[in-house]
Amino acid sequence: MTDLSNHPETLTITDAALQMGVSREAAIRMVQRGLLDGGKHLDRWYTTQESVDRYLTQQQAAAAS
Repeated sequence: MTDLSNHPETLTITDAALQMGVSREAAIRMVQRGLLDGGKHLDRWYTTQESVDRYLTQQQAAAAS
């Protein structure tokens, strides 16, 4: 996991979860399992907009096939 707290496209895990339509806990598990780039910094979980966009694109492609 990477410290993304100062990355320009950083999202809190809560914001990412809202975009993806999943719970905060599910989004944290996605980071822990490597499905999303991200990490924990000072008791807060982060990911990037790029990682969320990539995940959503993969989900749309899987649903279309």
